[in-house]
Amino acid sequence: MRRAKIVWLALGVLGLLSLAAHADEARTYPVGVREVQWIEPKDSRPMWMALFYPAVVDENTGKAFTVRYDRPVLDPAAVADQIVSSTRTEFGVAPTDVQCPKDVHYDRNATFTCTAKLENQTLNYVLTQTDGLGAVSVAHGRVLKMAELTAQVGGELSKGAGVPVVAECGTPGQTLIVNEPDTRIECRAWATANPGRVIPIPIKVDRSGTAYPADPVQ
Repeated sequence: MRRAKIVWLALGVLGLLSLAAHADEARTYPVGVREVQWIEPKDSRPMWMALFYPAVVDENTGKAFTVRYDRPVLDPAAVADQIVSSTRTEFGVAPTDVQCPKDVHYDRNATFTCTAKLENQTLNYVLTQTDGLGAVSVAHGRVLKMAELTAQVGGELSKGAGVPVVAECGTPGQTLIVNEPDTRIECRAWATANPGRVIPIPIKVDRSGTAYPADPVQ
């Protein structure tokens, strides 16, 4: 009897190792507060594994699968949709190429990061799980609105020059600038009365949102 128990224990360990070796075949589907992982068995999988991981049949494909349960994971597509929606609401522009991890387990107050392209600029996001049940809050790096920035720069230059000055930053058509505080932004300016004379005016913007010259005044 003792020998039989040892044999069954060894088979159980081998079954766990075999399942772990095929983890890359798993497709996860959040179900309530648990996660069902459907593991498609290979032809080489030992027949005795059915003793430890009962098979079920997918009624859509007719294929047999084994089942195990684990903690639920966030749906990356749903997270990406949330990022797109919140960014579009805030700026009127939808980010593209949203990239988020695919193995984030439900964990209240845990954070994870995603990236996206906003007008061809990389924007980093930090998401926090607010309830451990799938709800997340979305935060991102600093984004400056071009219209507000150029109005500020043009206004300051107009005061200094005593004549109306127009400022332009970034690239033509760009409406947003992803910018961390005190990093360089390439701008240009010209007097309204002399638009043919364009002067480079690189600037930086501090944490309070105030623009200042990036290069020391000579």
